[in-house]
Amino acid sequence: MFMALPLIAQVVDPPTDIIEVITNLDGFMGTLVGLAGLAIFISGLVIQLLSVTNKIWKQVISWLVPILLALVLGVWLNIGFLAEETIWVGLLYGLGAGLVSNGLFDIPFVKALLTYIFSIYKKV
Repeated sequence: MFMALPLIAQVVDPPTDIIEVITNLDGFMGTLVGLAGLAIFISGLVIQLLSVTNKIWKQVISWLVPILLALVLGVWLNIGFLAEETIWVGLLYGLGAGLVSNGLFDIPFVKALLTYIFSIYKKV
């Protein structure tokens, strides 16, 4: 009566160096999980390079980076799961990756939220 069902989890570790980002860019841009992990790494890199110490500017950078990654790499350069999507879809996924990378929500909640928003959009 009991069946074992395998659970498939999306696990993408954030990159450890810029070489890994370059060699596996398609892997990081393949899912929302990868985009959030890439955003964490790039945000930390930008904050370190610019020597940002103000908490407000750190938050601004950590919100702008996932949005820019989604729009520039995903929508405009057609890399990953956002290839061939509209700017609005890229913006929503960038905001969702920002929610995850800033630690406000987890991936299942953001996916459910985006699914709900897209279902409303398709009804209109």
